[in-house]
Amino acid sequence: MAKFCTKCGKPLVDGQPCSCTLQGKVEPEEEKKVYVTEETEAPKEKKVVKKVVRKRVVKKPMDIWEMFVAVLKAPVTAMEQVVNEKYFMNGMLLALIECALMALSVCVVISSMIRMTYNGVSSIANSISGGYSMGRGYAQYVNIPYFEIFFKLLIFYIIIKFLFVVISMGMLNGLGKAKISFKAAFPAASAYSTGMIVGLVVSIVLTFLNPFIGLIFLMLTSYLALIMYTASITGIKEIKRNNCGWIVFLTMVINGLITMILLIFVAQSFVTQLQNSIYNSFGSLF
Repeated sequence: MAKFCTKCGKPLVDGQPCSCTLQGKVEPEEEKKVYVTEETEAPKEKKVVKKVVRKRVVKKPMDIWEMFVAVLKAPVTAMEQVVNEKYFMNGMLLALIECALMALSVCVVISSMIRMTYNGVSSIANSISGGYSMGRGYAQYVNIPYFEIFFKLLIFYIIIKFLFVVISMGMLNGLGKAKISFKAAFPAASAYSTGMIVGLVVSIVLTFLNPFIGLIFLMLTSYLALIMYTASITGIKEIKRNNCGWIVFLTMVINGLITMILLIFVAQSFVTQLQNSIYNSFGSLF
């Protein structure tokens, strides 16, 4: 009797298992062990890229006070900026202030010397006469036209300053190869004006305290201005710095000679008028 498989119903061969039994026998799968390895990596540093934006710095034009302070603090580096035609008015105004202070300082020196002389003569007269008082004050005895003297001195110094600027421009362009125009020559000479202005203000104050000290400092003022001018022109662009000493020396020599010529021929009438005013004023004392 044929036997049939109880699972699939196929006839069984004697002694042999059904084929479906062989096909369904599945060997147990080995457990798969999963090993998880964690890699500890250092966090990657993020590169921070800083974007450098270079802004174009536009220097605003300096006014006359800013230019004066800049030249006074750093005359060499200031010349790199101020030697420009746009600073023509500033340079010219500094030159006019220098001329006005120069004329004022001379008037103050004259007034102080006359006042000192008057006080000396008055003291001697009082001692000789046994305490006799002149009766009138200094202002009534001494009548000097200071306003007229100041105006004439101002015109004289303006002419001298104009010649100084022209001569210095010629020297800077000739020996220095600086290529400075006439308008740029005024700010180029601003260092000399700056030194003169500072020295003149101090000398005027000292003259009120002591005329002799004020007069001495007035003479030293030109040396202060000369030092500042010599140092400043080395900062002019494209200038031959080795020739700066000769530029300053020849400029001062030529300008000094012209000043002496003008004093002899032009200022002779002014000196005569001043002498007559002093003689007339002191003549009333006796």
